[in-house]
Amino acid sequence: MPTAIKRFSIISGLPIAGAMFIAGLIAATLLPAAVSADTAIAGFSGKVVSVNAGANSFSGEVRAVYAGGGGAGVGGVLPPGKTVQVQVPPGTPLTNVRGLPITLAEVQAGVFFNATVKIDTVSKTVTASKVQFGGRIAPLPTPTPSPSPNPSPSPTPSGSPGPTPTSTPAPQTATVNFAGKIDSIDAATRVAQVTVRAVYGGTGGARFGALLPPGTRITLTVPAGIPITRLGVPITLDDVKAGDVFNARATINRAAKTGVASSIQVITPRITENIFTGTLTAFSAVDPKSVTVKDKAGTEQVFSIIPTTQVYIGKVRGALDQLIVGRSVAVAFVTTGGTKQAVKVVMATEQLQVRVDKFFAMDAVAKRGERGVQVLGASLNRLDKIIAKQEAVINDLKTQGKDTANAESLLAQSKRDLAAARTSLDDTRAKVAAISTASDPKAAAEAARTSMRVTSAATKKVAQDVKNTQAEIKRVSQ
Repeated sequence: MPTAIKRFSIISGLPIAGAMFIAGLIAATLLPAAVSADTAIAGFSGKVVSVNAGANSFSGEVRAVYAGGGGAGVGGVLPPGKTVQVQVPPGTPLTNVRGLPITLAEVQAGVFFNATVKIDTVSKTVTASKVQFGGRIAPLPTPTPSPSPNPSPSPTPSGSPGPTPTSTPAPQTATVNFAGKIDSIDAATRVAQVTVRAVYGGTGGARFGALLPPGTRITLTVPAGIPITRLGVPITLDDVKAGDVFNARATINRAAKTGVASSIQVITPRITENIFTGTLTAFSAVDPKSVTVKDKAGTEQVFSIIPTTQVYIGKVRGALDQLIVGRSVAVAFVTTGGTKQAVKVVMATEQLQVRVDKFFAMDAVAKRGERGVQVLGASLNRLDKIIAKQEAVINDLKTQGKDTANAESLLAQSKRDLAAARTSLDDTRAKVAAISTASDPKAAAEAARTSMRVTSAATKKVAQDVKNTQAEIKRVSQ
């Protein structure tokens, strides 16, 4: 029944090819070290290769281990470039880039992720305790070749002390690529306080992890003129806010804990970022440039066109003067100072518009409505038969001396809700039949859609009643 309801619900939505933004967020919280001799907790970033939601697992290509990993065998289990199988026990917190809960079935191959995991270094198993999908991380760093082994030292004379072992000091300065979070920023002085999340490559020294360990706070100077973007769209330093997560390239002074940026890519989406879909009613290709769009509810919005606004005709890059009034469009926009600025405008192609127009032809709407009514009617008939069987079982249990009072009460509720759902279905059937002959077919179609949603909800209520009654019958039978 849910599938059938979803099939009809397409009447209420316009399938427009929208402009989707890929937003990233690197979560790099410092973690405890080893749990035991054979286990460790670690945080690592990677890229999803495949998902097996039925088996509660996914395989991912390791990009970097950025926290924890106190176990000695972690490096062997999670080396960069290796594909590992990550087990995801039921109840494990899974979120998207905006921090909203998702299921493993919604995760697609190719997205980046940041995971907190427990590693069994003996069995090589990786079990997640928290995963955030959809983040944007850097490419795998280029491996640094291992130095040639030194020749064996000459034996020292008897009684002489051996050579004192030395370690290579961490570099004091280097140009690195790193991910971080803005703690505070002053656009006037162009100085920001940032916290390092992960270092993923650079030049001028190989030991970048020692140069910028996760959690380090540095003062980052942002020279005027360097490229600054938010999700690929050029912005100014005034648009960068505290709390933004970013990828940057900068020259770092380890001793002074300072850096000078040469590029910044903000990967936190603006909270005010939205998608507006509808019909293009007007546009201006001369200054001040703008597009005007009216949605299904009749609400009209004006969006200003800025130099960085991208215009697409379907999937092909186009120009503002190629837009056609009357076509379906989707506008991705941000609100700045009360003004809605279009970031991307996507217009339906002629072929897609034909399909959209055909889809919304009133006779097609009526036919889909009739099919929806038939499916809902069949669902209610099936539920009616189940209720009759449940009533027979309850009567039999009652003759056996069982306490069936609660079961009888639940059964009575099922019958009342079934009667209400049938009444709602009759109303929906009448409204669907009136679409083709109505003086205002669009208003009639909307009334039918509203009635269909009410009937669908009523049918779901009956299904839940039946489920509750069945659970009570099972309890009484034991």
